[in-house]
Amino acid sequence: MAYVGKIGLYFFVFESILPLHLWKPKPNIMKTSILKSITIICLLFISGALFSQDKIYKKDKDVIICKISAISDDAITYTTDETGTVEFSIKTTKVEKVVFESGKEIVYNDEKTGVNSSADYGGNKKGAVKVDMFAPFLGVFAVGYEHSIKPGRSWEVEVGIIGLGVNIDNQNAAGLSLKGGYKLISRRVKEGKTPHLLRGFYFRPEVNFAAFGADLKTETSNSGGYYGYSTTTYKREAVVSGAFIMTVGAQTVMNNSFLIDGYLGLGYGASNTGGSYSYRFLHGPSNFPLAFTWGLKMGFLTK
Repeated sequence: MAYVGKIGLYFFVFESILPLHLWKPKPNIMKTSILKSITIICLLFISGALFSQDKIYKKDKDVIICKISAISDDAITYTTDETGTVEFSIKTTKVEKVVFESGKEIVYNDEKTGVNSSADYGGNKKGAVKVDMFAPFLGVFAVGYEHSIKPGRSWEVEVGIIGLGVNIDNQNAAGLSLKGGYKLISRRVKEGKTPHLLRGFYFRPEVNFAAFGADLKTETSNSGGYYGYSTTTYKREAVVSGAFIMTVGAQTVMNNSFLIDGYLGLGYGASNTGGSYSYRFLHGPSNFPLAFTWGLKMGFLTK
């Protein structure tokens, strides 16, 4: 294919210098001109299609002409004209740079300058301050911070003020919640999308803790005479709860300054009172201690 493209260019240059009708018989000049034009157009089309593909420059100076489908920290996935839809991958440690069809470049291992754009991600901000947007409707105001350790890895902590929000079940709760986890972020990036340290699908094991005071409701059933009745009483109690939850989610980053983070989590949890709601997670009774959490966070990136 490379030779065909070159032949097309050579043919075009040669014809511009020495017109074809000067070295071919002249009886059918119009027919010759039409065939010549069709041939040039076809060869230039093939040549243009060839040169518009992505290119992977290897450290051993070989060049792979292909269509890149995905890029991760460890490998580049691609297809070629010869293999069709069959995908191949190459380790980024063997790659010097990638040049996309659009002209954009990603430099991996430039021995002369020491540049490695896959490592610094073009100056991505590594921190983010987030607020859980739905938490106030669940009785708590929660703000957190995430910091990238390296591509695909970050840690995240959160502090919640219980009671700063809707008064759930008239409990008049007041206290604090704490959350912390280690985030594993998928680094697969499709061509055309700018990679970011904090963007991607993720898995986050996390520890949750809450301590608060609340007016807990107790209903007492009484039977007397013909009708039974129940009595509702409230008692102020100190509640301590905890959970270990495996969370999955997706986080998108816009313009290296704003992010949206949605997540769901499932794990195990319990509290000293046996109650099911601990303001940052739900959990079952002691004989079925499954815990569940969810949220939608928005925030701003920091240095």
